[in-house]
Amino acid sequence: MLFHRWFLNMVAHWRGYDRQHANSTSPLLVGAQGTRKSTFCRDLIPPGLRGYYTDSIDFSRKRDAELYLNRFLLINMDEFDQISIAQQPFLKHILQKPVVNTRRPNASAVEELRRYASFIGTSNHKDLL
Repeated sequence: MLFHRWFLNMVAHWRGYDRQHANSTSPLLVGAQGTRKSTFCRDLIPPGLRGYYTDSIDFSRKRDAELYLNRFLLINMDEFDQISIAQQPFLKHILQKPVVNTRRPNASAVEELRRYASFIGTSNHKDLL
């Protein structure tokens, strides 16, 4: 039931029904290597929109990570257990951020960009939290 609610919120977020809040809940799929967790995540996006899916986000590059909120519909935090303790405060910040206030590459002014992205995570380890 919670995954269903997250999924509906993800689609509502794409459609712009609520621009004051972010879809800050992130399902986390945990299982053995080769159980197709990442494939499942990718298949949540219709084939025509797969260009708006990514499983490679680098939280140490904060500006790029924030721009991903505007560029992608679904961001898979693949191997969630590899996110360092030092990056976790920024991860919390980015999960809750409803809009992106940043300067695009080669632009001169800061602008407010709409957020489309929702997050999902995968891990092979059960003891990751």
